[in-house]
Amino acid sequence: MVKRQAEMPIGEFLNYVILVLGIVAMAIVLTLLIRVQRGLLGIVLGAVAVVLLAYWISELRKIVKKEFPSAQIKWTPDLFDKGDEIIVIGMVPSPESRVRAEFRNGVLEIRGGQGFHEFVKLADALRIKEVKCVNRVLQVTLAKKSLLNVKEQ
Repeated sequence: MVKRQAEMPIGEFLNYVILVLGIVAMAIVLTLLIRVQRGLLGIVLGAVAVVLLAYWISELRKIVKKEFPSAQIKWTPDLFDKGDEIIVIGMVPSPESRVRAEFRNGVLEIRGGQGFHEFVKLADALRIKEVKCVNRVLQVTLAKKSLLNVKEQ
């Protein structure tokens, strides 16, 4: 079984690239300044160079963040009414082990990792029958209570 890694958004990738290049640039500038200008003046110039580089790196990261906003997943589940049950299917951005589903007062609450927390308003006469999450696809099967009472009798 081949496991595919999650794709990193371009904005995050550029942020990491800018950070790494900035650290490399700081190291090069510090090394050159300390080698060329020994003593207290070299330390002062090195400190000024580090502060300026840190400032420009933070400015570049702000620009990248503004131009490439991080992709927040808008959760839009599919709802299927199968007569005696309702099935809710949707993609979740977290590992399967962290996904939780609860049904209270007509609201299906889905929680997961990475701050994922969504609500789906449904009818009151339901209860969770089954929750499955495979390859980040969540399937919640809700049984209708009126049909459950008939089957129990």
